[in-house]
Amino acid sequence: MLTDSVSSHTSGSALERNVSIQPLAQYVIVSVVIDGHNYEIALSGKAISVTETGISSELYLPVSDVVPQMLVASPNVRQCPSKGEVRYFNLELWGHIFEDIAWTCSPDVSLGKYAAKLNDHFAFDTERVHVITL
Repeated sequence: MLTDSVSSHTSGSALERNVSIQPLAQYVIVSVVIDGHNYEIALSGKAISVTETGISSELYLPVSDVVPQMLVASPNVRQCPSKGEVRYFNLELWGHIFEDIAWTCSPDVSLGKYAAKLNDHFAFDTERVHVITL
C-alpha cells in the first residue's frame, strides 16, 4: 500500500499536521439528493483516501471520473499548510446550486513525493453529498 506522510507547521504555531495519502481499493459513487431524487455526479475506481491530523478523512476522485458540466469554479480559494492551494467549485444541477461543495488542491512538491497525486482530483463535502463505496 502506497502511503505518503507529510509534516508541516502552520504559520505562527507549533501544531504539526500529518497527512496520509492512500489509494482506495473500492469503487466510489458520489451523489446529491434533489427533491427526493438521487443524482450521481461521480463514479470512480481510482479514489484516493486522504487522512490529516485533526480533520475527517477525505476522498479525492480523478477529475475524469466527475461529471464536468455540473461543477463551476467558485471565487473561493484558500491556502492549506498541508495541501497547498485549495480551489472550490459549485455544483449546479436542475436549477439548484450547491456552493463550494467540491474542491481541488495544488500541492507543493515539498509536501511529499506522493502529494502530487492530489493534482487533477476533486474532493467533495461529505456532509452535503452521499458517498457509497462498493
